[in-house]
Amino acid sequence: MLSVSDTGHGIPKAILGTIFDPFFTTKQQGKGTGMGLSVVHGIVKNHGGGIRVESVAGQGTTFRIYFPCAVEGRSDLDESEKKKGPDWLKGTERILLVDDKEDILDACKSLLGTLGYRVQTEKESLKALARFAEDPQVFDLIITDDVMPGLAGTDLAIRTKAIRPDVRVMLCSGSRMLRRSSDSERIEGIDCVVSKPCTIEEIIRAVRTLLDGTNLDP
Repeated sequence: MLSVSDTGHGIPKAILGTIFDPFFTTKQQGKGTGMGLSVVHGIVKNHGGGIRVESVAGQGTTFRIYFPCAVEGRSDLDESEKKKGPDWLKGTERILLVDDKEDILDACKSLLGTLGYRVQTEKESLKALARFAEDPQVFDLIITDDVMPGLAGTDLAIRTKAIRPDVRVMLCSGSRMLRRSSDSERIEGIDCVVSKPCTIEEIIRAVRTLLDGTNLDP
């Protein structure tokens, strides 16, 4: 167990449950991407560990990070992933990223761009639909938030599928209702649901898996 403490202002209880969400930040727009704690959470989780947070207003915050004991020769990588090599998550496909939060768009575009993907962004779902309708063959994958003004992500998926049924659509959602329904039934128009909170690695793996043609029933 690794413990890290400070004597700062503390973390308000209202947001304590969301601090590990990708792109969540209390900083002003353009001052932070909200990726730090999400990346840490992903690294710890992938090593079979966990994180506990205790915070008291006006007194500070303590993070306790737990790791399992090392076992010689152990590897958590799937055998199929070992065979694919370290670059299997990279790609050159064209992605339309839709979210009404500009900082999320910028962070995701930068992240996917470093892996080789060609990403176009749109803040308004109706504009995203219009862009897609102009040339339906230009995109290989649509990644959309669910709760957005104008047109929800689920509705955007249905309408893009009506134009081009084979286009892949990934929905990023924190909706408990969608998470419950994804356990037992397919959501119309959606090929994959990535439930928030999630790690960056989970998003990237879902992107690559969808583009490789593997069905991920939401």
